[in-house]
Amino acid sequence: MTDIEVIDTFDTFCGLENVWNELLSKSDIDIPFMTFEYLCFWWKLYGSAQQPLILVVKDAGAIVAVAPLMRKKIIWRGLPVTAITFLANYHSTRTGLIVAHEKENLFTLIFDYVRQHYLFDMFSFDLFIKNTATDRLLRAALGTTHMKYVAMQGELSPYIAVAGDWAAYEESRSKKFLKNIKYRNNLFARDGGYEITDFSGEHIEESLQMVMQVSQKTAQYAQKTAIVNSSDSTTYHTALARMAAQSGWLRISGLRHKGVFIAFEFKLLYKKTVYLLKVGFDTAYARFAPGTILLRHSIQGSFSEKYQEFNFLGKNEPHKMEWTSSLRENQKYWIFNDTAYGRFLCFWEMNVVAEIKRLFTRFKSLAGNYPAAAGEKFHDKRDNSCL
Repeated sequence: MTDIEVIDTFDTFCGLENVWNELLSKSDIDIPFMTFEYLCFWWKLYGSAQQPLILVVKDAGAIVAVAPLMRKKIIWRGLPVTAITFLANYHSTRTGLIVAHEKENLFTLIFDYVRQHYLFDMFSFDLFIKNTATDRLLRAALGTTHMKYVAMQGELSPYIAVAGDWAAYEESRSKKFLKNIKYRNNLFARDGGYEITDFSGEHIEESLQMVMQVSQKTAQYAQKTAIVNSSDSTTYHTALARMAAQSGWLRISGLRHKGVFIAFEFKLLYKKTVYLLKVGFDTAYARFAPGTILLRHSIQGSFSEKYQEFNFLGKNEPHKMEWTSSLRENQKYWIFNDTAYGRFLCFWEMNVVAEIKRLFTRFKSLAGNYPAAAGEKFHDKRDNSCL
């Protein structure tokens, strides 16, 4: 017999500490952002502003899956919406179901439970990888549900499968790219050189101070996306660093030139994978490409330290793709509750919003500064049941 228990208070969540990570280790989503430690620190920061709904699925009394969800009010496409999402926010990088053994109707059970016990307008799921258990089970449920939905491709996220010899891997990169690295190293050599320091959790105060100082001189700072641009971001990354240091995951690297740090990397080292969370360099030293030099150091280190993967996280930006051609496709789903308002939201998305986007793309194309590529057509990357 399958039962679902809801965890909606921090104290009851803490009661799962002994079983959470054990279940996680048996899943295909064993990443730091799904650990009990991470979600505990996240809940302390953001849980009070949401309504956490962690659904614990039990089969014959044994926990077989956990769905870390929450209920929150958002503005979606300009409309007020009560959404069921994963326990995550704009700082989160990956999420999903923790499933030890795939149960074909798992998401159907979750959908039915939420619809019976809570008022909401839509499920909004993203930040999970295509063809993982979360994706497979969700697609299976969508094939049987009466709820309308939209499925979209999310970010393409680059990574390096670390294997073999570093020298051979580096040699496989483009000659133009390698020539550029050599040129930047020569620039440094003619101007006093550089030093790279890898800080572990034991030096958290020193390394955090370095990160905050460099962040104020980066391009991201001018774009309002740096760690220090908001008190929320500073609080989050400081708390994350402390949690990761306590767990033994933290690695902050800094590149120093003439005694001054001019570039940093904020990373997590978790179960043979390096996760690159935040990077930045002082734009006054852009001619040296210190970010590229520091990134090369870190990737080389992942080979020498026998890691299995270097995960860039985020989008497939050009500077990341210089190092790899391997990508993971993220998925995004909007699933509308079978209510009058839920059906209206689906109509709004697939008709009103779609038409506005089509007209906007057409207008920009006619203006001559936004050629409409086939891959940019609104429906090309969408799988939907709304029409």
